[in-house]
Amino acid sequence: MQANFFNDLERGKSGEQMFIETAQQLGYKVEDLSDDRYYQKKGVDFRITKSDKSLLVDVKTDYLMHSTGNIFLELLDGPRKG
Repeated sequence: MQANFFNDLERGKSGEQMFIETAQQLGYKVEDLSDDRYYQKKGVDFRITKSDKSLLVDVKTDYLMHSTGNIFLELLDGPRKG
């Protein structure tokens, strides 16, 4: 599949949906911030909360993970950068 904005957006959204489902199965409340302009500028997709602890998450979708073995998570915890 040739890369273009719409293909990349669709693939990214599928990765985000997998993240949402996994986080919810682990007991996190998930707040989608991906359409919020403030958080878009910060590169944040979600706020996840469990036991009064919140993290900001930027989800990356890697379709080569099966061959590279890489996984990438970027978390923001308060003022600290991920």
